[in-house]
This record gives sequence, structure tokens and C-alpha cells, in this order.
Amino acid sequence: MRTAWAVLLLASLAGAQGSADPDAMRKGCVRDAQVPACRQALRLVRDDAELASAAGDVLMQARRPAEAISAYRRALALGFAGQESLDARIAGTEAQRQAMLSICQSREDELARRACDAVLLPGSADEPRVLARRARIQEGLSRPASRPLQALLQSAQSREPAVTLESAQFPAPREQRFSNTGPASHSH
Repeated sequence: MRTAWAVLLLASLAGAQGSADPDAMRKGCVRDAQVPACRQALRLVRDDAELASAAGDVLMQARRPAEAISAYRRALALGFAGQESLDARIAGTEAQRQAMLSICQSREDELARRACDAVLLPGSADEPRVLARRARIQEGLSRPASRPLQALLQSAQSREPAVTLESAQFPAPREQRFSNTGPASHSH
């Protein structure tokens, strides 16, 4: 029963992807300016320069500069008629990307994490740096109490020697406690 269901599901998914209507994709992306529709259009309709250019415009307006640049580059590669226009849009989008990159690099909050996501351009020279920065921001957002706790622990460790379970519970035989004061007196 599960096998039959899985086969039917896969067949329906394959049929849905194979029947992608470029006009429907264009409508969702261009006319309705929907970012999810543009992403789907770019994924399913790979050979339409006009659609790639329009998707780039929508993604740039949505402040997704890395995705917009990728869409514009695809439009260029597919022979988009207005190369000068695309070059200018790529330059404007790269300026937007650089402004958002400074937010990614200078802040430690959710806005910085979203900026890092928006500027992450696969294959760019700053890709490893953006990935590392995003990871540090995410770590800070995931564990907000860990930094103060870690600072407190480090402060405590620097003032006192480490105490192990064994030394705290089971002193060595014949160990002299309070050896700083000399031999223990047995007077009562």
C-alpha cells in the first residue's frame, strides 16, 4: 500500500513539474511580484531570459540582492536583449548587496542574520566570510544566555583552582589539611 502511494505521489510531482506553464510562472512572478513564484519560475523554467530578468527585478525589490544578481546573470547568459540595461541593474543590485553586507558584518541580531542570508552569493569572493559570519550570528541568537554564563564560569575558574569530584569527596590518605598553619595541635 505504501509503495503504491509513493509511486502515485512521485508521478504526480513529476507531472506537475513537467507541465510548468511559463505564462503562469510569469504571471505569478512578474504581474503579481511574488518572490516564491519567481523562485519556482527560476527553478522550473530555465531557458527564458525575459522571465529571469523579471524575476531579478522582483527579487531586487524584495531586498534579495544575491538571488537577483543570479537571476540577472542567467538572463545575460540566455541572451537577454537589453544587456546594457541588465548591466546597470546588476550594478545597482550589487550596491544594495554591499549595503546589506555591512549590516551583516556589523550587527549581532536577527536583522544581521537576514542580511547575511540576502547577500550570500554562491561563488562570490566573500561567500566563505558571509557563511562564517552568519554561523556566528546564528550561534549568538540560538544561545543568548551562553555568553554571560561562559564569562561567569571563566571568571570563577581564574580565581580558584579546579575542584574535581575525586578531590572534593575523597581526600588522599594522610593528607594534612590546613598545612599552612604548621603541625596540627592536639590540645583540647
